[in-house]
Amino acid sequence: MFDDKVKKFLLLLARTSVESHLNNKKISEMNFNNIPSILKKKLPLFVTIYKGKFIKGSMGFFPVITLPIYKAVQEAAILAATRDPRYPSIRSYELSEIIFEISIIKSFFPLNSYREYKKEYGIFLKYEDQIGIILPQIAKRYNWQEEGILKEACLKANLPPEFYKSKNVSLTALEVESFSEYGFEKQIEE
Repeated sequence: MFDDKVKKFLLLLARTSVESHLNNKKISEMNFNNIPSILKKKLPLFVTIYKGKFIKGSMGFFPVITLPIYKAVQEAAILAATRDPRYPSIRSYELSEIIFEISIIKSFFPLNSYREYKKEYGIFLKYEDQIGIILPQIAKRYNWQEEGILKEACLKANLPPEFYKSKNVSLTALEVESFSEYGFEKQIEE
């Protein structure tokens, strides 16, 4: 979907947006008139921040997205760094130690049953107002199988681990393209 030039641009945009925010600088209003048209599309996405092998924040927009990709990356990166309630906010002195990862949701489709779920997809689990999302690269990193992924999504939604089997749960499979500074300039420690 994205070539390396566009991936590097989005990763740099995430990093500079967080850096500007943490240093109380106005996020520069770059000239986005000449960017590739694909970055003006409105696609669901997440930005995840790592320090070493540990997640330090992850926020995004799914299923509803009202911002073009380039704006959504800026917003999600700042939210991941400063507003993810599961983790302490990133401090400016940590910027040299963190790695950004961007996950674009290329497509998604509802599942009729948990038995249809395959681990190469991410999962969006919803029950009433409770939501649990597991991106496929996270499951791969921890070597989770289908049942483990579904249990983790339940736990993220503050539901019992087996709740994914309930008829009242909505399950959506996510096809994701993810890329990170790992592989470009930085490395996520395994």
